Amino acid sequence: MRRFAFVIALTLVGCDISGSDPLPDGYFQDAARAFKVELDSKEKDSDGLAKRIRPMTGLDAAPVSSGKLEDTSGSFQISGVATARFPKGWGCDLTLNSIFQNNMADPDSVESYTLPGFERIIDEFASRVIAPIWQAQYDIGRDSCVADGNVGRCHLIGDPTTWGKVVYTLFNHLDKRVRRYSAAQYGEPLAALGLRPGYVELLPDPMGSAGYSETGFDFLIPVYSAFFEALEAARVEQGASQDAAIIAPSFRVAGLNEVTADGSPTARFVDFMNGRAGPGPDVWSLLATVASPQEHLELFKEYAKLLPANAAVGDLAMRVAPTVWQKFEDKLVTQKQRSNYLGAFAAVVRILQQDNLELFVLDRWGGPGSPYGGTQTGEDLFFDSEGKILPAMIGFMPFNFMANGHYERVRVVRSDSAAASGDVYVLAGKNPDGRAAILVAALPKAGDDRIGYQVNVELNITGLGIGNWEMQRLVIDQDSTSLRYVERSKTPPPLGGALLIERHMVVPSVQYFELSPVL
Repeated sequence: MRRFAFVIALTLVGCDISGSDPLPDGYFQDAARAFKVELDSKEKDSDGLAKRIRPMTGLDAAPVSSGKLEDTSGSFQISGVATARFPKGWGCDLTLNSIFQNNMADPDSVESYTLPGFERIIDEFASRVIAPIWQAQYDIGRDSCVADGNVGRCHLIGDPTTWGKVVYTLFNHLDKRVRRYSAAQYGEPLAALGLRPGYVELLPDPMGSAGYSETGFDFLIPVYSAFFEALEAARVEQGASQDAAIIAPSFRVAGLNEVTADGSPTARFVDFMNGRAGPGPDVWSLLATVASPQEHLELFKEYAKLLPANAAVGDLAMRVAPTVWQKFEDKLVTQKQRSNYLGAFAAVVRILQQDNLELFVLDRWGGPGSPYGGTQTGEDLFFDSEGKILPAMIGFMPFNFMANGHYERVRVVRSDSAAASGDVYVLAGKNPDGRAAILVAALPKAGDDRIGYQVNVELNITGLGIGNWEMQRLVIDQDSTSLRYVERSKTPPPLGGALLIERHMVVPSVQYFELSPVL
């Protein structure tokens, strides 16, 4: 049985419930997930400016199975990944120990640095208009990093003063490197996405990867002080300025208490920075491990309360909590199924966090388990063993379409019953050409043990112009191996500018609708 387009005159809206999908079992029994999309009601910021759709920004940029950097960067570009985080995933390559190999060398001399690999990866991604995020990881000096599977570990920073100068020098070098690319073709497109031309992430996850969990935060203070003093000295004494940004502190957190408790590293870092004069982070970061998108939203709302007003905030390596993978162990049995779940999870987070996060980077190895025997990495849920992209990677695409298509956010109002709410989320926008885009993400509610159930989604769209419209629909689910449009159709003429679109979804999954006027 198929559904056919028809107009419900009684409700004074055009109604399109056509499509290629068969009716699911219990179609008329399940409560609809209903939303009103108001295309004429733009979301605006405190200055009265329309809010642009923000993309899903980044991912760890380690090589895929071929080992070729261009294969990774090409997949990033095609999928719409806007920032590339490295060198996590490269073992001890491109970390501080491989760039500044002699810890007794002069940090002010360019001859002390081994830069070809560092410059190559910056150029590879910047040439594709992908902002590099270089992680200032581990200590300086050859052999200070020890490989732990595809990542590394190190001891405490031995000489914070020299370390701080080296990291500043590399930050400045990255900034100059990306400035080689034209503003019109590189900097401006990234700025339109709300991004800087490049970033340096200051000693990410020092507790987990650099031994500071055993010594405590006090031993990190000299490290942070040395870097920010070097940064301040360069800006005051030399008049230096950078377009690139500093990210810190990137502590791994798994609950509100790890953010707000007085003795937590996160709270202590904020107190430390608030207690000193001079520059601080351009982006205040965490690495969040969460069991639900709502937990993620609450965590970053509380974090923002600790920070200076209007501070930029980022999650630089979001992971789904191990308890979630354990809960669905018997239902998410394949890599594609787990990747699809992560993609839907991330989509809901990004819908909820449009206002709060400048950077939203996903942990490349955030899946269950650790195939390498270490504690820092789990399953790669973005590329399979042959280097082919998985559903979570495809999930970057619709956000990229909306962000690069200059879509401005419009008001979305949930209009279903309370009992039906909580497993479907909607983000919508309208661009200057009059096109509309709607992203719908479905994810089981916290506490719901079901996977693969079906829901009916109603989108009551208002503010459409007169005339005919063409609709394209994209589905991302556990079977997705590439961008897959499942439907291209013409809708009935909207009545009074309103159109009702009704489709069903499998939970978890993502659907993307684009409506274009037929000229």
